Amino acid sequence: KVIISDIEGNIVVFSINENKVVTKFNFYKKRFKRIEKKINIIVERDVIFAADNLGYIYSYDYLNQKIVWAKNYKIPLSSNLKIFKNYITVSDQNNRLYIIDKKNGDLIKLIPTEETVIKNQFINSLSLDSKGNLFFLNSFGSLYSINLNTLNINWFNNFNKSFDLSPSNLFIGNQIVNNDKHVIVSSNTNTFIVEINTGSIIRKFNFSSLIRPI
Repeated sequence: KVIISDIEGNIVVFSINENKVVTKFNFYKKRFKRIEKKINIIVERDVIFAADNLGYIYSYDYLNQKIVWAKNYKIPLSSNLKIFKNYITVSDQNNRLYIIDKKNGDLIKLIPTEETVIKNQFINSLSLDSKGNLFFLNSFGSLYSINLNTLNINWFNNFNKSFDLSPSNLFIGNQIVNNDKHVIVSSNTNTFIVEINTGSIIRKFNFSSLIRPI
């Protein structure tokens, strides 16, 4: 299956084998019709978990075509999602990390991090290693490591060395990745290789992998 979402709020499940759309679902009522939706999704077995810029996070069983649960956290959610055991993780536009029970959508723990006064288009980024350590890069330029087994913070490091929060100095980054040994962080100015256990910077390169318009 290929599963996609669009700005109208549709979630579409396309079967590659059958070469057709097998399910099309829209969670939103008419009062949200004219609002552009930005939906991040993750799939586990036959269940789609979706979080959006309206503050909703919901679980949809696409085989049985029914909502399992839905919650509104009343603030735009703005990151990719990760699943670990019974947890879903996502962050909001104020750089707060939510650890949510995937069975019912209830909040298990909220971890606040640095908030940026000036908003930009950077979407907070999450990466998960095989041991259950979640890496969270926020729009302030800080990278956090959170142990999802204990729900404690392992370490954090900031990659935005300028405290001038003018529009020209806002931190902008790509999606982070890890290989169980290192985390790769790419900002609008540099690329970093970070040691996964301590958060220390092993290498710093004076280039960015961001794509800029010409």
